[in-house]
Amino acid sequence: MNKSEVLRILGDTTLCTPLGQAAFSAIEAVKKLTEYEDLEEQCIKENSFGFKMLLEKWKEFQEDIQEFYEYRKLEEQNRLIKLPCAIEDMVYLKVELINSGLYTGKVVRIDPIGGFADITFDTGYTKVFSFEEFGKTVFIKK
Repeated sequence: MNKSEVLRILGDTTLCTPLGQAAFSAIEAVKKLTEYEDLEEQCIKENSFGFKMLLEKWKEFQEDIQEFYEYRKLEEQNRLIKLPCAIEDMVYLKVELINSGLYTGKVVRIDPIGGFADITFDTGYTKVFSFEEFGKTVFIKK
């Protein structure tokens, strides 16, 4: 509501009195408050989806932290096994014998208890390698 609307409603002389000026100020304040409330509602509507996503991400983060601490406990108790490869990993075998060269293979099975991995090579030949051979004769990268 602007000054001319107030003048139309209250009359010219009302704004000349302190009470009239206070009434005009109060009307302006109510108008501004209403605008802020509308803006607040709009922000809540627009940001509620983002807030829900933030809460979901926070829950995921907390679960990840919990999982991290579980792994840390296992590691401290020497119950965590670090595997040198994963099933389906491409590996390379370096051979320095009669048929020297680099052969490509794929990890098809892992025995974490025994410390072995079965690797099938492009030739169709499958061989068992101990984890100790990784990094010496069997490599994950060329």
